[in-house]
Formats: sequence, structure tokens, C-alpha cells
Amino acid sequence: MRSEIVSQEKDSVSVKVEIEASDFSKAVNESIRRLSQSINIKGFRKGHIPRRVLELYLGKDVIYKDALDRIVPKALSQIVEDYELELATEPTVNVKEIKEGEPLNLEFALELRPEAVLPDLKDIEVEINPPQVTDEMVDEAIEELRRLHIQLLPVEGRPSRDGDTVVVNYTTTIQDEEGDRVLEEAEDVSLNLGHPNLHPQIKEALLSKEAGSHAVAELIVEEGHSDATIAGKTVHCNFEIKKIIEPILPELSEEFIAQVTGGEEKDIEGLRKALRVKIARQLENRNQLEARNKALEKLLELSNVDIPASMIDREAEALKKRDIEAIEQKRSMSLEAYLAEQNLTVEEYERLVRERAQKALKQALVLDALAKLAGVEVSSGDIDEWIARIASSQGEKIERLRSRIERDKELFRNVIDNIRLEKAVDYLMSQVTVKEAKEDSASVSSEESDAPSGEDNG
Repeated sequence: MRSEIVSQEKDSVSVKVEIEASDFSKAVNESIRRLSQSINIKGFRKGHIPRRVLELYLGKDVIYKDALDRIVPKALSQIVEDYELELATEPTVNVKEIKEGEPLNLEFALELRPEAVLPDLKDIEVEINPPQVTDEMVDEAIEELRRLHIQLLPVEGRPSRDGDTVVVNYTTTIQDEEGDRVLEEAEDVSLNLGHPNLHPQIKEALLSKEAGSHAVAELIVEEGHSDATIAGKTVHCNFEIKKIIEPILPELSEEFIAQVTGGEEKDIEGLRKALRVKIARQLENRNQLEARNKALEKLLELSNVDIPASMIDREAEALKKRDIEAIEQKRSMSLEAYLAEQNLTVEEYERLVRERAQKALKQALVLDALAKLAGVEVSSGDIDEWIARIASSQGEKIERLRSRIERDKELFRNVIDNIRLEKAVDYLMSQVTVKEAKEDSASVSSEESDAPSGEDNG
């Protein structure tokens, strides 16, 4: 195979390729053999169909196409390797006149992946707030521990009140042309009267009720509801209150403190100190994540990359397709109906999608350039470490997760990309300057100022 670049622009190149006549003839003969074994023609055994019969039955174009389907990918791989090209998309191929016994001439039109120009990483500075653990944070952590160990006890002798949980049987009905139609029935459903997402009218109906009583709530369904048969109508909710449960928070006793700390602490002072150390570590981890995000934002802001309009068009179409699928799956509605609900015109949506596409492409190109600058390579050890970390965080067995990843090629590629990105950002953080904002001494709590200076903040 011989090749030469016939034209080159900023983000595209045309390459002329000549396949030797003998190589093309071999590919055609291989196609004849393959096709002869795969089709049935009356009067001929599979694998023994003469070429002349195949040409009459299929046509020469089918035979040539089969040969080209193997020649073109090999030629493309060779071009990419020879000229060290990075393609943005699949190329277009122009096949010149085919004459057996003569070289086959192809011309590839290749769209190249644009290169991002990165700033000097050492010029990037990010600022984070120093971790400050306040008394209020410790108080809230203690209350969260109490909520996690809350006891739910049946109530007797009083009606329901805010914060209780009521166990109900309920039926929802709607009136239409045929009369009352039952929408849903359920038994032993627990409803938390203190939950912020409980419908106000349901909450109002269930407050101040005793076990054994009944309650009714009427809800007006919004006009744009996904179920057109109930949109704009009134739903009647009939409740039978079976029991009332009151949440009881545990006292901060020595027994409780020992229980929640695994016996390491026995009094409130020890608990507060332990929680302070834990919160400080959490804040430090949050700061590290914030610093990484800010460094990435700065890197994207200071990097330059000229993305071809055609590349943005393709990414925007891909995003739009994913939007349509997500809206249909989650909302059971069309994109047009969703846009109307969001008060967005088609033109505004198209503009927003292009902005998203451009942002996503720039981020991908900049991070790819960063990974190259860092010389990032993903080893089998990196993959093992990543699988172990994710399996631990998800409570999944390592071998099960590994097997799932190895069976799914796309998932495996995503894992490689994620590891490569993590290592590239690790390199970025080793180059940038991270500064702490000046601490406001007035905001430090009295409890924190009394803490020993050698306390482990993680």
C-alpha cells in the first residue's frame, strides 16, 4: 500500500491511497470464497459456487463491497499510524473506478481531533477556605446520631400531631363519565407527618386524628400531568388510620454514647471531641475536592481550543438524543411538551444544547491534552485498585464487579477513561498552587480555640 497527503487544512486532511493490484485481487477472491459459503443457490453446493454465477446472482458491486469492507479499515489504520493522526470522527472514503488487474485507488477525507493549548500549570492558583469546625456543626452531628437511633413507639390516648408517623389504608378515586373510578388502593402505608414532601392537604387531613378514625383529602391534579385522564381533575383520598407512631429520640446517656462510638467514648465531652475530629476530616476531604474542581475550572478557562462546527453539531445531536430518551423514560412526554412546560422555545433549547456540547467537547479535549502532558498510562494495577475502591464504596464483591466490567467493552473503556482522568488531575494538582483564604479569627468557636494545637484534623 502506498499513500500520500494530497491536501491539508487546520482540522482536516485528504490522503490518497493506492492498493496494489495483487492485494486487491486477493481480497476479491477471499470475498468470493466467503460469499460462496454463506448463500444458497439452487443447483450448487455451498462453497462451490463459481464466480460467474455469484456475479449473476449478486452483482459485482456486492463482491467488491465485501472486499472493500476489509480493505478500507486496514488502510485507515495504516494511515493513522503512518501520519500519527488523531481522528475526530469516522472518515469519508471515495473509491475511484475499480478495475481488476489494476491498482485500487482510494481517497480518505479525514477530520482531525483539534489540539488544546494548555497554559503553564504552575501559573494556576486556587484558593480554598480553611476547615473550621463550629459548635453548631458538632451539635448537628450529635442530633443526627440521635435521629439515626430513633425509636418508633405506638401512641395511645392522644391524636396524631406533627412529626408522628401514621399507618394507613387508603383508596384514591376520581369522578369521570362512568362515576367514581378507583385509581389506587394500598394497605399498611406509613406516612411521616413531618416529612417536607408530604402533600399539605394530606397532612392537614391526617393531623389531630386518632387510631381507628377516617380522614378524607381532595387533591387537584395539575393540568400538565403525564396522565391525561386525570389532568386537571380532583382526586379523592380516603384514609383509614390504623395506628399512630411517635418518634422518640434517645437521651445522651453514657450507655448511648458508648454504643455509637463503639465503646471509645463514655461522656458528652469525649463524644464532642471525637465528632470534631471526624468533621474536620470531612471538611478537609471536601476542601481537597473543591480545590480539584477549582483547578479544573481554571485550566478550562485558560486553555484554548478551536473546535470545528461539525464536531459541535455531532455532539449536540448526541446530547439531544439523550435528552429525548431521558424525558420519555422519566416523564413519559415528548421533548416539545417538556419544553413547553419549562417555558423554553425550540430555538432557546437548541442554543443551550450547543453550549453544552461545546463545553463538554472543550473539557474532553483539554483533559486529553493534560493526560498527554502528564504522560498518563493506565496499568493493570491501576484497574485493580479502582475496582477494589469502587466495590468497597458500593458494597459489591470485587470479583463480581471485575467480571461485570470485563464482560462489557464500553464499561471497560469508561473505567480506563475515569482512571486516566483521575491520574491527569492528580498531576494537575501537583503543579498548581493551592492557597488557604485568610482565617477570620472572629468566626472560630470558643470550643475550637480551646482544642489542643496538636489535634489530628485528618
